[in-house]
Parts: sequence; C-alpha cells; structure tokens
Amino acid sequence: MKKSLIIWIASCLTIIATPDWSDNTNETYVGSNENFYATFLTETNNQGSYYEWRETKKLNEYSKKDGSIINSIVISDILYSKDANHNDPNSPQKITKNVQSKNRDLMLSTIFTDYHLPLMPPEKPEWISRLTWIDGNIVLDGKLILVSKNILTGLKIPVDLLSEVPITDTISQVHSDDNSIYLVIKVETDADFNTHILHLSEDTTKQLRDRINLLPEYVFIKSFKTYDEANAFGLELIKESHLKNFFGFNPQIWLSKVTEKDAMPYSLIHRPLDLPIDPEQIKRLDAVIGINTSTIESELFIEKWIPYDPNMKPPSDNEEEEPKLEAPPEE
Repeated sequence: MKKSLIIWIASCLTIIATPDWSDNTNETYVGSNENFYATFLTETNNQGSYYEWRETKKLNEYSKKDGSIINSIVISDILYSKDANHNDPNSPQKITKNVQSKNRDLMLSTIFTDYHLPLMPPEKPEWISRLTWIDGNIVLDGKLILVSKNILTGLKIPVDLLSEVPITDTISQVHSDDNSIYLVIKVETDADFNTHILHLSEDTTKQLRDRINLLPEYVFIKSFKTYDEANAFGLELIKESHLKNFFGFNPQIWLSKVTEKDAMPYSLIHRPLDLPIDPEQIKRLDAVIGINTSTIESELFIEKWIPYDPNMKPPSDNEEEEPKLEAPPEE
C-alpha cells in the first residue's frame, strides 16, 4: 500500500510540474525607405506556466547604414490565461485576454507613409541554394560573406545549432528593396521557434547581385590599376564604337581578387550576349575598338561597375536614350 501511494504521488508531481521557462522572439519584415527599415517584433513568454503567457509586440526601426536600432515602440502588452479547471474534451479551453498596455498614438497610416511596403510576396530565390556555412559565416559560392559569425552572435543567434541545419531550411524568406536584401532566419528547436531579420548592407547587396548574375566567361579587353583608369578607357571605347555605328559593345569593369603586389585588379571586359562566345562577334568587336581581345574566366571576379560619365547629360526627348549607367565606387 505504501509503495502504491509513493508511485501515485510521483505521477501527480509529474503532471503538475511546471514547464521550462520559454521566451520566444519572432520578427516580421514590414518595409524600408532610403535610410531605415522596420520590423514587427513579437516576444512570447510562457511565464513558466502551462496556463499563462505574455505577448509583447513592438515596432522596431533600424538604420540601414550600420544596423543599429534607432527606435523601438511597444504596440501592445497582453497577458493570456487558460482556464486551469477546464476538463471537457468536447469544447475548447477558454482563454482570457488581459491587455496590460496598448499604444494608441502609433497609426497604421504613419507606418505606410514612412516605409515602402513590399508589393510582391516574399520569395526564396534560386541563389539561396548557393549559400553555405563556413566557420559560422553565411557565405555565397564559398567566397562572399553575406552575414558574419560576429553579427549572428551579437544577435544571440546560436550559430553552432543553426549551422547544423541546411541553409535552405534556415532561410525562410527573402525581401529586398533597391539597395538592400533582407534574410529571414528561423531558429527551430524541440521547444522553441524564433525568427530574425538579417539586413545585408548596400555594399554586400551589390556584390551579391553582381555575383548571382555572373557569367562563367567574358571577353577581356585590358586591365588597370585603378577604377578611374578603367572607367576612362571604357568611355573612350564606347564613343569610338558609337562613331563607327557599332552598338554591340557591352563593357563592364570588374574588380578581381589578386595576390601580386603590382597586379592590376580592375578588368575592362565585354559581356557577351550568349555563351559560348561567338568568334565572329569578337572579330567585329576587335576591328571596331582596335584591340585583340581574349577570353577570361570569372573565377576571381568580385564586384562590377558599368563605365560611367558623371557629366553626361540626360538624352532629350528627340534623342535615343542611352543605357542606364551605374555610379562609380567611392575612392
């Protein structure tokens, strides 16, 4: 009898034992403007109870320059409680909603006018499959670090746990605007589910977009030590080809990874319309620009620009519109 009583008491203690304290954070991308981006942050805390949890919602605004948080507004703070005495399996358990606080000043119209909301649903683009974990960093093609381990650690994201999961499963959504990309990272364990928004800087976003459109092979024209030299030479070749009524010249400037001290890292190249490269088109290009070109592999290419003249006047309504040119990098 005594042994049975002990077993019964132990089983009751197991049933009424409090759960582990759980504090989940889920972040949703809202929108962005030229300098900032905004997210909704939902923090859910179970209070160490089966029957009660607290949910706090915030609007967070971040700087696109350095990722720092510039404003955090509590939208609501709500305490939810379940009926602990409910035992009817045929009806739902009653949940009481107790609003601790609610922001009545923040208007939805303010958010909509301050931030450009995405017009397209979030996606998972093809290039996500080209991401891998390397030393705790999220890396594209094994070369370009998109998110460093230091950033992930600073956000209290468990890198060791996360890197055990395929990166295609870790990134649930991708948002973007004109100059930035935002990765939605999910961290899932047996007990918790959290999401975080990772903003890629303008420079990283540009390099990412350059690389995902990179061809394996280009037509090499000439290399230079500085961007300005490559840009000036490219502009001269554009003028020369137009004077000869040749408009098939598609110049680009690529910064390449180099190891030699006196190497010339900026390559002026021609992007072919199709691969494999048509030898007849190259002959015509060589004749126009007066240079014997060659082919070059893009294995070491890092970042791209299009020859750009900051003093070029926009075409008038009566003139043929020139292709849109990218701004040069700051020296």
